[in-house]
Amino acid sequence: MQTVELCRGIILVEGERGGKYPSSNSLLVGEESFILVDTGFSLSPQAVKELKENFRVEAVVNSHCHEDHILMNHLFQDAQICCHRLDAPAVRSVTELNNRYFTPKDRELAKLGEQFLRVLLNLKDSKVDFEFENGYTFNLDVTKMTVLYAPGHSAGHCCFYFPREKVVFLSDYDLTSFGPWYGGTDSSLTETLSSVEKLKSLEAEVAVTSHRKDPIRGHDEILKLIEEYVSKIQEREKQILDALRGRWMSADELADLAIIYRRFPEPKDLFKVSERIMIEKHLEALLEKGKVKKQGDKFTAANDQ
Repeated sequence: MQTVELCRGIILVEGERGGKYPSSNSLLVGEESFILVDTGFSLSPQAVKELKENFRVEAVVNSHCHEDHILMNHLFQDAQICCHRLDAPAVRSVTELNNRYFTPKDRELAKLGEQFLRVLLNLKDSKVDFEFENGYTFNLDVTKMTVLYAPGHSAGHCCFYFPREKVVFLSDYDLTSFGPWYGGTDSSLTETLSSVEKLKSLEAEVAVTSHRKDPIRGHDEILKLIEEYVSKIQEREKQILDALRGRWMSADELADLAIIYRRFPEPKDLFKVSERIMIEKHLEALLEKGKVKKQGDKFTAANDQ
């Protein structure tokens, strides 16, 4: 377990393999007793034991409901567990979380998805003691942590801002080269764009994300990386339109091209569902803009007609 002190009272807990899925970075906030933001920094119970031996964790705050952020919640039964009210049902129930990854037509794959969560990742149902809303402030002796409700990645996705220190934890708006992820049934492309736009207005000098290895320092650098991150959405839209020029394709056929993932991780069938859901969100937006036409379950670029 590697930790980096960002400033007094705010410590980065580096996730395994640089925070790559299914791990994620966490924060420890406090001095004598601590809030732990997200519990997916390791897949090892031993690492959790080590952290608990060195830091007295009185509360766990989940940035959102996804498995790589709540993975070790069950090992913090003696702490108060908190999350946004819209994601609380999916923190409490693995089945509810799994349901947010699949549409009704994906019923058979959904069974595999729940097995992946429960068996391969050993994810367990978690208690939730407190449900917060936008603007709620966790007051500690050494600092204050304010909830920034930033939906889009999930219905209840939140970031956390420390105004005095000008530090922000961006959670899964992670500013990696992959770009934004909005592959859940409760995800929103529109809300992702809106949330990231709001984050640009923060007077932050240090940004930490869930899956980027190193902290980002400097306000201008943070803004630059946010712009690059958002630009991935426009790149994906262009690639979808290019694929639809001169031919009709379904969302499933477009998903097979792996425009977003490039290469599907294992289990491929599950990640392909996320790809398809993101493609569908783009197609809905392109239909509204009049850039594509639809016939049955097939789409084509509008300028081909």
